[in-house]
Amino acid sequence: MNPLISVIIPAYNAEKSLERCLDSVLAQDYKEIELVVVNDGATDGTRDILARYAKLPHVTCIEQENSGPGKSRHTGFQASKGEFISFVDADDYIAPNMLSSLYECLKAADADVASCGWCWVVGEESYPRLPAIKGPPSMTGIEATERIILRERRFSLCNNLFRRSLFHSINFDEISSFRMGEDALLLFRLFPAAEKVVLLNEALYFYVKTPQSLTNAPSLSAPLDHSRVFEKIFQSCLAQPHEAWKRSLDDFYFYGLIYALRICMNVRPSSKEEERELRLFQNETRRKMLSFSLDRMTKKQRLRARLHVLLIKMGLFERAYALWDKTGPIFRLIIKKMI
Repeated sequence: MNPLISVIIPAYNAEKSLERCLDSVLAQDYKEIELVVVNDGATDGTRDILARYAKLPHVTCIEQENSGPGKSRHTGFQASKGEFISFVDADDYIAPNMLSSLYECLKAADADVASCGWCWVVGEESYPRLPAIKGPPSMTGIEATERIILRERRFSLCNNLFRRSLFHSINFDEISSFRMGEDALLLFRLFPAAEKVVLLNEALYFYVKTPQSLTNAPSLSAPLDHSRVFEKIFQSCLAQPHEAWKRSLDDFYFYGLIYALRICMNVRPSSKEEERELRLFQNETRRKMLSFSLDRMTKKQRLRARLHVLLIKMGLFERAYALWDKTGPIFRLIIKKMI
């Protein structure tokens, strides 16, 4: 008999997507699963939907006050019993063979983590993101941290299957202190604890981009939290003896500054004070970008960084990314039709 896999889903105001998400987990061809859903203080019909699913075997639904996805994952983990852990976001869904494929991959390699590719879903179109496998498809957790998180900057938590023992050293209070970016920090804490991480070159997780997604929430806390997470990971890497981490670190940190400014573009201040705080944060982030040393970056990384510095100096950063946000999906669709 296969070991139990616990699938943990934080749910906040997810009534439009929740049933599709839950059904995709319950339709897995891997049958030894339990589904733990945490209602994070939703104010829409999420609770009514969960009341129906809670009647099904192997489904546990938990209520808590709104505390963010980090706390919800902790709550779900505490209630789970599986030897292996997987996370799914309530906006998203998974392929019917995701868990079985990840488990077989993990088992064959005797690994602690198995990671697959994913698809961005925008309307009726999907855009696969596969692991950039140029070397062996398995590596140590230290190597995976450098390659997947620091170099490729792939912070997806939900396309992984984790051995439960990896969570024993996790400080969930640290993770729960962030409402945004906490998944990247949790991934950064989990990967180095793994003896082996194995990659599966199939897109089996589907990230759905919607205007209602939490990452689009117009709150000042979003860029602030993301900035703090990148800073925490940056400082943690500097304190470690792994030279490979440090080779990718400057590009990783610079990307964090870019990402924080991009999130700021969606923030709608709710008061004059918040508007002032937003301007201060944007100015400080731009200052960091303009003064950041690019000496340790590769030639390609420096070119990308200098382009962003030029956009900042010309006052065109926001305009350039606003244009990309409008036209980027069109270019991706054209490329998809060509290949």
